[in-house]
Order: sequence, then structure tokens, then C-alpha cells
Amino acid sequence: MFPANYTVYTPEQVLTYFTEDVGLSTYYLYYYYNYPTFFNSTEYGVQFDRRGELFYYTKQQLFARYVLERLSHDLPEVQPFHYRMPFQVRARL
Repeated sequence: MFPANYTVYTPEQVLTYFTEDVGLSTYYLYYYYNYPTFFNSTEYGVQFDRRGELFYYTKQQLFARYVLERLSHDLPEVQPFHYRMPFQVRARL
């Protein structure tokens, strides 16, 4: 369980209807039930047509929606993330 502090206002809180959406979480749950990441199609004899393509298409569509929601609330654009460069963690648990 992650503690949530709703008493301190941040500009990102206007997006909680999207980032904490129960329907979106349920969609992710059913998506991973239908296309489990650990499932080896050659071992079990099941063929998933274009499994990786569907995964990246889904991620791209959700990210595009997130970016548009940020822009509609006059929030800055999402900065690219680079794995090899240091980054600052804002959440304090």
C-alpha cells in the first residue's frame, strides 16, 4: 500500500481522474490476463498474433491520451526519460 497525501496541492492532482481511474486499472488487469508476459507461446503451443505490436500500440495510445490530458489542463509537456542519466524522485514515502 502506498500512502497518498491529498492535503498538499500539486498541479499534477488535476489528473487524478485519469491516473487513478478504476476502469483503466481494470483494463490493465484484463489485458495482462489475456496476454501474460511470462507465457511462452512455443512451449504451450498457443499462437499470439502480433502480441508485441499490440502491447506497444496499447502503451502508445494510453501515453498519447495522458499527454493530451496534461495539455488540456495547461501542464508542461512530459520530459523524455533516459535510463543512463540520473533523475530526481519527487515522491517521498
